[in-house]
Amino acid sequence: MELLSLREAAKTLGVHPPRLREWEKTGLIRQIRLPSGHRRYPTEEIDRILKAGVMNETE
Repeated sequence: MELLSLREAAKTLGVHPPRLREWEKTGLIRQIRLPSGHRRYPTEEIDRILKAGVMNETE
């Protein structure tokens, strides 16, 4: 399982990092916390969001 940082995931999805944090809070995307506290997003989650087409920045 490949993991992306917050910045990498946001760039891949075409959104700003705060939007990705909002999606995380609402349960739209799953993240993994490292022991250091940093967020990582599985590439499977990124692919799922891309296929669903929900990466609209204005939502």
